[in-house]
Amino acid sequence: MSDHFCRVCGRMKFSGHICPPAFACRFADLKNHGDEWTVNIRAGDAETAAEKFAEEYDIYNEYSILTQGDRCEEIVEVRDHDGVITRWSIHGESIPHYYAEEADEDETATLPDPPAQR
Repeated sequence: MSDHFCRVCGRMKFSGHICPPAFACRFADLKNHGDEWTVNIRAGDAETAAEKFAEEYDIYNEYSILTQGDRCEEIVEVRDHDGVITRWSIHGESIPHYYAEEADEDETATLPDPPAQR
């Protein structure tokens, strides 16, 4: 990591950089996810820590939270540095992004007519 990024939190270092606090996170359903607290989720608040925890979990678990959408029943527990534990219901949504760039003339295809307007 370059000297422009903090080795603790990974954010860009500016004058007076202070790392966000670390929160411990885990799934409330300990039977399926283990009894360990995941530490070093750095965020400005407990809600953001729960979101980051879910995102990091989902990346390595075939997006199991994301594919459930609003039906997801996972609860994440977040413990702050004072030992206060809050519980967060987790769900996600995928937002597609589309891009266009002009095609060469030989790449232009004829498209079917659009459906008739009602």
